[in-house]
Amino acid sequence: MKRQHLLDAPRMQSAVEEMKQLITGAYPQTAFALFEGDDPDGLYLRATVDVADTDDVVNVFIDRLIDLQVEEQLPLYVIPVRPLHRVLAELGTPVLKMRAGTLQGVNLGPNPG
Repeated sequence: MKRQHLLDAPRMQSAVEEMKQLITGAYPQTAFALFEGDDPDGLYLRATVDVADTDDVVNVFIDRLIDLQVEEQLPLYVIPVRPLHRVLAELGTPVLKMRAGTLQGVNLGPNPG
C-alpha cells in the first residue's frame, strides 16, 4: 500500500475505526490522533488514555492489530500514551503554565552570568 494512499484506503479506514472501537469500549475517555509516519512507513494511531499502565490498553487491541498487520498487511500502528498531566504528577513535576510569553513556576537553576 503506497503511503500517499494510506488514509484513502477503505480497508485502512475500517481498521482505524476498529482499533478506536476496541479501545473506547474499554476506555471511553480516550482521545485519538492519526498521523502518517515513516519508521516504519504507515499510519499511526495515538491513543491518549488516563491509566496507570498503558500495557492494560495494549491488551485490549494487540491480538487484532497483529492480525491486521500480518494477515491483511496493513501498515497500522497503535501507540497508547498517558496524558502529560498524569506523567508529570507521578514524577512530582509541577505543570508548567505559559503566561504572557514567559514560563511561570519554572526553576531554571543558578544563573551562570
